[in-house]
Amino acid sequence: MKKWMIIPVLIGFFFVIHIFYMGYANENILNNLVNNKNSNYKIINLNFKKGFLRSEANFTIKDSVGLNFTTEVNVVFNNNYFSKYIAQGDLSNPFYFLDQHLKNKKLASFILTSKQKDFNLRLQFQDINLSNEGGDTLLKNASISILIDKNMQVKNIYFNIDKAQFTQFYSKLSMQDFNYKQHFNHPIPLNDLLQPKEGVEELQFHSFVFNNNKIASFYSKNTFHFQDKNKLKIHFQGKACDIVLDMNSKLYQNLNFDKVDFDIIWNEIAKHSYNKFDLDSLIKEGLKLDIINLTFYKDKQNIDINGNIILGKNNKANIQISSTEEPDKIFTWGQFFGGLNQYFIKNSDLFIMNLFYDSLSNPQLKINGNQFSYIDLN
Repeated sequence: MKKWMIIPVLIGFFFVIHIFYMGYANENILNNLVNNKNSNYKIINLNFKKGFLRSEANFTIKDSVGLNFTTEVNVVFNNNYFSKYIAQGDLSNPFYFLDQHLKNKKLASFILTSKQKDFNLRLQFQDINLSNEGGDTLLKNASISILIDKNMQVKNIYFNIDKAQFTQFYSKLSMQDFNYKQHFNHPIPLNDLLQPKEGVEELQFHSFVFNNNKIASFYSKNTFHFQDKNKLKIHFQGKACDIVLDMNSKLYQNLNFDKVDFDIIWNEIAKHSYNKFDLDSLIKEGLKLDIINLTFYKDKQNIDINGNIILGKNNKANIQISSTEEPDKIFTWGQFFGGLNQYFIKNSDLFIMNLFYDSLSNPQLKINGNQFSYIDLN
């Protein structure tokens, strides 16, 4: 009987040991997060209070690039391995104009859970419904999930918004069911999260509206690959459905497509320019697009485009456009500019245009081997 009495003692002993171990592990998680150096922000005013069943921490995240972005983070760590979560907490609102519209002035809550050998960090943002004399802002059910390994390196990201809407005077942008996924080929440090890395991202949304431009649905799968340490290659593949483009100022009518399929490679991208989202620098360094396939579907007809475009010190383009129907029947707006059929050659059941442009050549632009006569579309 006495031998059996030692079992609850051992259980209690191992429970206490596991509590202390989890307390140490949680403190280590916090230290790894804090010690991830990033030139864009810094962590200050760190306070950590270690407890038996729970530990608490709070700190301030402050940007280092002059944006005056500051948020307070409060965290409660659960030192019990069998709990549903490892840590949970909230982030204060860094945007003063939202204070009166957010409960307790909190921008988001978060929870850290264990997922097999990894950790999952999920942030749930408060809904925003803001109206003023300038416009409206609506954000509904926005969340971010980040899968992190034991070394606090990111393996993948998932970002979701059920509905977003922004109006400012005469401009309007709205979108529903926005989903963004990114999977990295190799786990990356948190401080490199905004830098391009090899992997695959997926982008999807429904009911996109920008002023008078509309897209019913969109999906893109983009593959990132480094050709060397300074050159990036992105392969875009996807489709869009029910597209309306406002071209009244140019074509006196909207441009409509039932569907668009695309398969395009953006090649030899200068990494340092891409990091800064500097379009002028990207073009100056050289911008190369390989159009493997770009197909527009309209009224049960399709227009196929393939070729390549180079923008830089010497701008070049070598494009072939083929149509299953006379272009003037598909694009009725062509009549305002003398018709589009004159620029296509009929070959079997297709109407084909071969377009060649070289900024250093004379003539610079040729269509079907002939010099192009300039048309003023203004």
